[in-house]
Amino acid sequence: MRKHVINIVSIATLFLSGCESFLSKVPDDRTQITDVEAVKALLVSAYPEALYMMLGEVMSDNADDKGSYLVSSVATAIEECYFWKEVTIEYQDTPGFYWANCYSAIAAANHALEAIEVMGNTPELLPYRGEALLCRAYAHFMLVNFWGEHFDPATSGTELGVPYATIPEKVDLAYYQRATVKEVYDLIEKDLKEGLPLIRDDVYDVTKYHFNREAANAFASRYYTYRGDSWDLVKQYSDAVLGEGTDFKSYLRDYPGKYRPFSSNPTEFAKLYTNYGEASNLLIIGGYSYWGNTAGFSRYGMSQRVEKWVIDSLDVANTPWMNSLIWGTYPHYVIYKFTPFFKYLYPGSNLGYVCAFNPAFTAEEVMFNRMEAYVMNHQFDEIINDFHLYWSMRTNNYIPDSKFFDRIKEYYNEYLKGKWERPDPWYRDQLDEDQLVMLKYITDVRRKEFMQQGMRWFDIKRFHIPVRHAVYASAQYELLTKDDPRRVLQIPPTAIDYGITPNPR
Repeated sequence: MRKHVINIVSIATLFLSGCESFLSKVPDDRTQITDVEAVKALLVSAYPEALYMMLGEVMSDNADDKGSYLVSSVATAIEECYFWKEVTIEYQDTPGFYWANCYSAIAAANHALEAIEVMGNTPELLPYRGEALLCRAYAHFMLVNFWGEHFDPATSGTELGVPYATIPEKVDLAYYQRATVKEVYDLIEKDLKEGLPLIRDDVYDVTKYHFNREAANAFASRYYTYRGDSWDLVKQYSDAVLGEGTDFKSYLRDYPGKYRPFSSNPTEFAKLYTNYGEASNLLIIGGYSYWGNTAGFSRYGMSQRVEKWVIDSLDVANTPWMNSLIWGTYPHYVIYKFTPFFKYLYPGSNLGYVCAFNPAFTAEEVMFNRMEAYVMNHQFDEIINDFHLYWSMRTNNYIPDSKFFDRIKEYYNEYLKGKWERPDPWYRDQLDEDQLVMLKYITDVRRKEFMQQGMRWFDIKRFHIPVRHAVYASAQYELLTKDDPRRVLQIPPTAIDYGITPNPR
């Protein structure tokens, strides 16, 4: 394997200059980490203090060119993401900012793991060891899925992933190999398997802000779904969250009941959406981001055309679902899922940064993961039963239809006359036409569910979905083909300057 080196903390510090850097929170004198409370405090920094919603959303087919600019410090970055260019600025919501924050989180996790080891891995420390391992795995998982090709057992052994940091840095220049995608996935799995059994919910004051048991199982469910070669494990970890063969409606967002009363109050709607008391939210991560302010009003985002196609169409369940939850007027539309808040640099300061909370794992995602596992086993009845539960929490007076699957097939093969893009995962040759139809429907409904949350980008990568981005007031467009190398984010310029090989273009 070729060796590619990078100084993780130095690069993170450069990216985060002006913000609260990792080193401002974790002093170089590691002897201060001598008890459980110190480890617990350190692990607050083991979650990336940056969010990926703008990246995933603007690069995806959920974004359109609306021709009207929002004056914003990240307007250039948003445009560059929309056209899949190398981003030339580094600030909140940019690729380099997310990269740096992920590695800062990894550094905090590694220092916590070292401190726990030094203190003897005592029983009271083991839950925090589990949390640190899950945090380290999660940050690397997000990194490899933005900066590496999607997992494919036939190619991932040679494709470049990201450096997997497993030891604390104690020197100014610490170098790392750029591991292959397979090596990164294997190390993530190792951390997941070791860390998950150690997680205990009763050690946290607010469990939803940490890798609690349900969030850890949701992460494992996503990991094996993205890998695509262990569907029994997808079901196992999904069942650990939703229950096996049970009514899991209590885990789903109740749009007709809980959310609809706030349909005319977007601020309260957004607060409810990211609230730790919402059963659907399994893990909530807060970070520096303008997305709560810019999601609906930047030039590139949800347009009337996108809203009509994604939200209003594909209504085979007769569910006028999120239509009443769209706010704005032409050409700007938004679903208020994020409440921006201001994080001050220090008490009494009038300086700081705009932040937001993001539900990093939800019960709905786990449900969709399990549906994909059902697809692989031709368990269509189970999928339909789950969809009936899901749609009953998305519309008033929902009536289950015994012909639901027939209507799905009719929609794609007759209404669309079969002219729809088949999902193209690495295991496509294992799928018959019914499986492809159902997988397509699951993917399309998931697109609606997570609109403006950046999740669509990962489906675009793993299913090789082409994306066509229009240029306002012209017949021109930019096409991201199924195997376009721009699907893999370019390594941040500062990392390249430190010697890490850029991704091919």
